[in-house]
Amino acid sequence: MGLEVGVNKHRILFVDSGFGYGGSASFLYSFLNKLNRLKFEPVVVYYFNAKGPLVNRIKSLGIEVISLGMKTKQRQDYSLEGSIASTRKVSKILKLKKYSRTLFEFITLDLKSALILADILRRKKIELLALNNDLHFHWPSLIASKVVGIPCLCRKAGIGGGRKIKRIFGWLVDMSAAISMAAAEDYLKSGMPPQKLVTIYEGVDLKKYYPHPQNNRMREKFNIPAEAKVVGYISRLALGKGHSDFVKAASLVLEKKQDVFFLIIGEDLQFEGMLRKKLEHQVRNLKLEKNVILTGWRDDLLNIFSTIDIFAHCPNTWNEGLGIAALEAMAMGKPMVVTANGGLKETTIDGVTGFVVSIGDVEAIAQAILKLVDDPQLMKQMGRQARLRAEQKFNIEDNVRKTEELFDSMLDQHNSAA
Repeated sequence: MGLEVGVNKHRILFVDSGFGYGGSASFLYSFLNKLNRLKFEPVVVYYFNAKGPLVNRIKSLGIEVISLGMKTKQRQDYSLEGSIASTRKVSKILKLKKYSRTLFEFITLDLKSALILADILRRKKIELLALNNDLHFHWPSLIASKVVGIPCLCRKAGIGGGRKIKRIFGWLVDMSAAISMAAAEDYLKSGMPPQKLVTIYEGVDLKKYYPHPQNNRMREKFNIPAEAKVVGYISRLALGKGHSDFVKAASLVLEKKQDVFFLIIGEDLQFEGMLRKKLEHQVRNLKLEKNVILTGWRDDLLNIFSTIDIFAHCPNTWNEGLGIAALEAMAMGKPMVVTANGGLKETTIDGVTGFVVSIGDVEAIAQAILKLVDDPQLMKQMGRQARLRAEQKFNIEDNVRKTEELFDSMLDQHNSAA
């Protein structure tokens, strides 16, 4: 059962556009777990039939979770599938078709969802709407908040996508909270009002994620020797996330060091397994099946983090707002190898907590991994510094406290204007 609803509690509806997997879902759970439940009463809505493991964790906190039941293929990203469109030339006719389809789906699907959400806001007596992802994923929620007349906070987590639409309609959002300086810069480039922006760094639960002893039982499960070095890559399989570059780097490392293993933890949720099959084909072609292991998505990330020695994240065309898995790895005391991509480069101090390399530079990724593998003392030193940086900059309790202050400010301003 949830906590008793007090008369002075503020009811907040959190809306997520995902499926209960990945960084945004992990952050939402950690945030709600630390939220002051004596002051705020949260309700969570998913557009889709979210069945990821983090959905049940949120429910275990005594928080009501509602699904609108939208089918995956029904809803389009209003960035017009930017990660795909940016990689090829699109004719004016095709663009027109895309915009027409978007408009049709907006009228037939999103307006319907907006009305359902508006009804939920009224019935649940919601006072503030909090969007857990970028604005262009949340048109139904934005419309609903204006229909009902409550303030709306958007967690500005991504970079790129839907800039034209944000420029036109972004003023309808009462406040945006950027998770990094890079995300804040992207917000301003979109032409959004600077007076409606704050930057609150994303955080992780430092009491949950902390340095653990090496997990040899998990290594045995993956046929990895106890003395081998393991590099982990934790990310959903998506276009531009850099998994192919990671496999190429692994191939270069294994030319010089055969006792290094590479774990890829994540699943292809968008393209029905096509990206995973492509990655598996690449691994086979390079004859890396023994040392490069695709685990799929796992719900035991603490075990995974205690299995790996080095954390890598190498997105290329995908722009990272920050990277929650990177923060979790830092909290676990893992040295980092990341590309200078968006807010990801804000996680790591080059040469101190790990290495920051140029986007798409496979050779540099491999060399950074080799430096750490060849120098156990450097690996330990950078791991300690990574943990210290997480404590200083990426503590979820700091994030929650600052966000709660923002909730109070928005509610006070709204009530004063009423």
